[in-house]
Amino acid sequence: MILAAALALLLAAPPANLDELVTLAVARDPAAQAATFDSGAARARASGARQPMSPQLMVGIDSLGAPMDDPDPTMWMAGFSQMFPGWGELRAQSRRFAVDAQRAGAEREQIAADLRLRFWQSSARLEALVAERALLDEQIAEADALKSVAFARYRNVPGSSTGGSQPSGAPSSQEQEMSLTSSAPPRVGGSQSAAGGMSGMGGSAGGPALTTRVAPPGADMGSSDSGMSSGMATSGMAADGSLPGLLRLEVAVERLRAERGSLDARLAGEVAVLALYVGEDAARDVAARPLSFRGGPPSSVPERNLAKLDEASAAADLSLARARRRPDVMWSVTARAMPPHGEFAGVNASVGIVLPVWGGSRREIEASRKDVRAADARRAAVERDLAVAAVNARASLDAARVKRDAIENEVLPRAEASYAAGRKVYASGRGSIDDALLSWDARILVKREQVAARRDVELRTAELARVEDL
Repeated sequence: MILAAALALLLAAPPANLDELVTLAVARDPAAQAATFDSGAARARASGARQPMSPQLMVGIDSLGAPMDDPDPTMWMAGFSQMFPGWGELRAQSRRFAVDAQRAGAEREQIAADLRLRFWQSSARLEALVAERALLDEQIAEADALKSVAFARYRNVPGSSTGGSQPSGAPSSQEQEMSLTSSAPPRVGGSQSAAGGMSGMGGSAGGPALTTRVAPPGADMGSSDSGMSSGMATSGMAADGSLPGLLRLEVAVERLRAERGSLDARLAGEVAVLALYVGEDAARDVAARPLSFRGGPPSSVPERNLAKLDEASAAADLSLARARRRPDVMWSVTARAMPPHGEFAGVNASVGIVLPVWGGSRREIEASRKDVRAADARRAAVERDLAVAAVNARASLDAARVKRDAIENEVLPRAEASYAAGRKVYASGRGSIDDALLSWDARILVKREQVAARRDVELRTAELARVEDL
């Protein structure tokens, strides 16, 4: 009832931070609930262990030893006996159960620490997925802008319907646009301006100018109709092959949209797993504001506490074994009465002790001593494992920070500058769409690496906090 009331109170208000989220999850977690019940059971045993054994009441009829000529040889008997364990045994047994209660509480703390790590890392992954999705949305918008520029340049090609003279047999503007999805798009060739010859790189103002025209599918690019000399290299739009560049851009956009769908699926899966621990409402709240669910390390490492409690448990077993070697004391009182009038025939009182003469108690003490040494060795192993985990986590964190700083301070600014310059050159009509696409892809890659690097820093920080004390 108390646990149900606490759970209802927690569900009334959404968690505001990582601590409240962990509290909610621990209240819902079956393993944590089992540890709570185990702790309560051990405390109850510790309280009852200090009480002595219940006394025994004996009632009977005794006819043995009566004279043969006695008309009624039956004798009534009533007795009372009590066993008292050896000195210190009850106290040692109570301490042993108290250690069990503490261990169950430490197991609950271990569950809470694991949940804290899980939720901390989940919030980092959610933030990265949301950021990467926003980045893809931005890049898709940038791709649409590039596509608009490419369409404008394609329509302004000399010989198209919107720019230059329309050559005989060239496809119309509508046919050119429809050919974007054609399996055989029109090829783009270059022609030398009739106004001037090819005078090299340093021609006059009215000198060499390369123009392009779109030839219909199947046209001979080396014929006289193309106006292109056999030894001329193309540049500008002729170099990027406008329409193939547009098709490549379409492929890149569709690839990004498909990847965005994958991110949506991963985000939904992360939220679904989180909902199994904290409920759907709390999981959606974490997904909406993941930055609010970061936290510091727990006050102590649960594995270290559990190792100490294992030592305490072994020590308590040794104390209990030593106490049980002391003799138990039992005393009894018996009263006898004779019928028919119930005259007392006498009262018997006795005191007895249990003597450990067969060596069982001694062997139990020896076994408990070995358990103490084993617990010491296991604690040393836990300390070593925690030290190794801390060193590895710190090394991973340092590596993640170095990578993040390099991307943010060196790589990303250069990628941004390269992309801005490539887009500006392409928009001016002088660059190649391939150059713009390459710089664009590089920018996407670097920005996504930045998101992944920030996520990795947060993941490694959470791992280090899990294995280090404050």
